[in-house]
Amino acid sequence: MNETRNETGKYINLIRNRTASFSENQGRRPRILITRIDPMSSDRKVKRIATALADMGFDVDINTSVQAPVDIARLASENDVHAVGIPDISADNCKLLSELLTVFPSGIEKKVALIVWTHRKPGGTIRLPKAQVDKVEMFAVGADITDCADRILDVLEQNF
Repeated sequence: MNETRNETGKYINLIRNRTASFSENQGRRPRILITRIDPMSSDRKVKRIATALADMGFDVDINTSVQAPVDIARLASENDVHAVGIPDISADNCKLLSELLTVFPSGIEKKVALIVWTHRKPGGTIRLPKAQVDKVEMFAVGADITDCADRILDVLEQNF
């Protein structure tokens, strides 16, 4: 069990080094807004993901109340984020993501990455419209947060 903890600790330190490197290259830490769009989602998951990403060196803005897509776009613009994270969205409510993507061009002056944790059916796909989002990255609810942070940094490093 200690080996697993040591490996996890090493992995977290690698991610912290990557966020520090991102900060050196971009002049600030990778910034992400974690918020709810799905009324069926849990504010605990928002807090858990936000805390974990902050511990790994991300600059995190958090909003635990359910937000309309237009309000998320406004918050992303006001907070000048690199990414918007939507935890715990059900497959039935993925239409909210489409709505969010349609308001991004009018609500955000620069491109951002959209990070989504979803209850997608195995092998299922979610069709999203093209919008002013550089990258949409989807994770299964319950995915290892260190793996998610690693992939989020991949997206941000490629696009910013």
